[in-house]
Amino acid sequence: MTTDVPAPEAPAGPGPLVRERLVPRVLATPQAGLCVIRAPLGYGATTLLAQVAHRSHAPVAWVSMSSAETTPDRFRRRLLNALRRAGVDVRRSEATGQDGFATPSLLDAVHDAGDLLVVVDDLDVRLHERVVPELLDFVQGQPLRCRTLVRTRHGTLPGTQRLLTSGRLRVLTERDLALEPAEADALLAAVAPTLSPERARALVEVAEGWLAALTVGLQVLEADEEDPAAWLLGPGLDVLFKTELARLEPDERDLLVRTSVLDELVPDACNALRGKRDSHTVLARLEEQSTLVARSRGTTETYRAHLLFAEYLRRELSRQGRDAVAGAHCAAAEWYLTQGQAEQAIQHFHEAGDLARAMAVLEQHLAPLLDAGRADAVRRWYASTPGPLVGDRHIHELGIAWSALLSGDATAAADALLVVEASVAELQAAAGEVSEDPGSVTVSGPAWLEAEARFLRAFLDVWIGHPDRAVREVDLAREFFGDSWVRGVHQSAAMLAVRARIWVGRHQEARRILAEVARRPRTHEYFRQAAIPSLTAMVAAGEGRAHRAQHLAEQAISWLRTDPYVPYGDLDARLALSGALLDQDRIDESEQEAVTVVQRATGIGHVSYQVLGGLRVAECCSARGRTSEAWDTLDDVRVMLRRVAPGSELRGAADALEARLRVENGDPVRAQRLLRRLPESASRDLLVARLERPDLRRPALRLAQRIRPTTPREAVDLGVLLALCHLRGRPGEADVRLLAAGELAYELGMHRALCGWPEEIQVLTERLARDEASEALARLLSVARTPREGTRTSGASHLSSGELDLLRLLPTVSGNTELAETLGVSVNTVKTRLRRLYAKLEVPNRYEAAAGRRRRGC
Repeated sequence: MTTDVPAPEAPAGPGPLVRERLVPRVLATPQAGLCVIRAPLGYGATTLLAQVAHRSHAPVAWVSMSSAETTPDRFRRRLLNALRRAGVDVRRSEATGQDGFATPSLLDAVHDAGDLLVVVDDLDVRLHERVVPELLDFVQGQPLRCRTLVRTRHGTLPGTQRLLTSGRLRVLTERDLALEPAEADALLAAVAPTLSPERARALVEVAEGWLAALTVGLQVLEADEEDPAAWLLGPGLDVLFKTELARLEPDERDLLVRTSVLDELVPDACNALRGKRDSHTVLARLEEQSTLVARSRGTTETYRAHLLFAEYLRRELSRQGRDAVAGAHCAAAEWYLTQGQAEQAIQHFHEAGDLARAMAVLEQHLAPLLDAGRADAVRRWYASTPGPLVGDRHIHELGIAWSALLSGDATAAADALLVVEASVAELQAAAGEVSEDPGSVTVSGPAWLEAEARFLRAFLDVWIGHPDRAVREVDLAREFFGDSWVRGVHQSAAMLAVRARIWVGRHQEARRILAEVARRPRTHEYFRQAAIPSLTAMVAAGEGRAHRAQHLAEQAISWLRTDPYVPYGDLDARLALSGALLDQDRIDESEQEAVTVVQRATGIGHVSYQVLGGLRVAECCSARGRTSEAWDTLDDVRVMLRRVAPGSELRGAADALEARLRVENGDPVRAQRLLRRLPESASRDLLVARLERPDLRRPALRLAQRIRPTTPREAVDLGVLLALCHLRGRPGEADVRLLAAGELAYELGMHRALCGWPEEIQVLTERLARDEASEALARLLSVARTPREGTRTSGASHLSSGELDLLRLLPTVSGNTELAETLGVSVNTVKTRLRRLYAKLEVPNRYEAAAGRRRRGC
């Protein structure tokens, strides 16, 4: 490009190639300021300048540099031509013949021209080093209404400190020009709409915002349908990279090639690989020259090469032979060991082919790596190690089992556990056993190995739906390890003991263990920030503390988004959140969380979470009025338990839920059958008392008075039950009980506390809410009377139990007083039921209701 032509054309309207994010930043260059755009070839810097020139309201003087403009005189002529084309009267400046750019006559001409934008494209700092000082003199003296934009290559502009301190300098680098993922997606969608999402995602990832790589990949795709990402990662751009590498100094080339085995270029690591001490200076020089090497985000001492450039550098190193590659990896591994970074060291030993050294380091750091959530990496190393294990075989057998389990592969973990248990039997049968130290992770005697195997077995028992067996295994293992708390496996086992107890209904024991572990020092960050809040939320949700459960669960889920320790680490929190949302009558959100738990658990084959998520889905279906769907879901859960976890105590959780739903939906026969299978508890006794006939409340009252609630949920249910029992004999006591229960339920977030209770409770709640101006009772009543899916506005199928009793008596009992005495309720209750009965049956009076009784299925 020459200055004899105007600035290059730019897209006029919005589109995928228009840098809407960057154009305003460049146009916002301060008055009399300088904007330097420093980026390697192919980042779209010239295109950006063209778009800025097109958007600018000021005339543009465009100068495109070439290898010929190496002297100030030649560049001065090019600049004068560009200014003339922009409407600047440069005749006086040409007539004076003064050397330099910042002559008074030239600056006066620029001042007289008014608004002006000077663009200098492709300024090579090395090639045009004699031009740079003169250009900066012009910038320093330019008038306020003039701005200068410069795109540089191979270094930064020296001498810009004054502009920087005066606030007149703006710098954009390749990091700013790199396409953001959304911009790259928009470009691909516009240019290659038929490209599959997988290929598009891969292309965007390997391009890393480099516009040239993205466009070349699209050209490859258009030419022969080859995978563009694979083509770019291969030798497709080697010609470009070879040219880029050839222009560097020998020490710069040496550093880039020798350290290509590193993902991040740390100066000290580069020194170790090169045997020199000047890497910091060389890296800084490389960054200044824009050679596809830049500082990592958020750091000042760490650099990285562009992904595609790094792949080319690795190919260059491999051309020097396998010994060169292995030596670089070994040197990197030793340096990482000195820095205490075992994971990187093991990986480099593997890359070097030194498996014995890799296994030795892994044996030494196995527990810390698993505690840090690096199970996937540990599993990958074991899978890539052929032949017999090197070092302590039993330590590695445990490592294989734990890494498989923590990665979410229960089948592989079970197979590995069989090997561990065989080793336990082998050691127990061997003579001359050595004494064991429970506190050391390097000892692998039979008792220590057996305790470790029990921990593994406990986790697998929970996985396959037997939390009761897991509790026993954990308790036996902890007898050996005692009060040890340093290792992550001990903390995981404590969390497992809590989780299993919650699932089998032993909430008081779970609370006690949680209170104990919450006070422990040196607790792993995952357990402190996620596991303990999640399990505390589960306990709170079970007790009816919905607001607290929601807060803790959301806190744990938020933390896990940034640091997912294990692939299933948020399922406890989601179960707790689902329960809290259901209590608050946010049924859709609750069901969504429950379905997420079921889907995630199904993906990894975790039976316990599948069962618990399925039970919550059934509960949500019942709350929505989809009772047949709820029973079907419960049947599916039972079938799964019989098939994969026969004898599991999770069946008790299914029985308890179904019994409660049967009571709430008016099915006393099935409810009583289920309740007989449940162990003695306050929750069971409350359900038994609720099944007593309305006209025989005294047995229910005697039973209720013996109940000692242990949770707020049981206290609320007991209060409502006592209010129901006292309705006939002690109405004042009923008012007190219901008001107290309602206020407690509302405060804790149990807004569905009155759902499923008889009609008398709703009538009493309506009166108390009005008389006492109780916001709590008004909210609970509103939830209880909200129409649900699957319900019908007319017909006997939606009559409450009290309305059905009244309908059966209408043909033989006529007066309201007689009906009240027969049913054991007040006359006002009879009148209320009659009004609702007429509305549901769509009849005007009791006679037509009685006449249509048989026809309506009653």
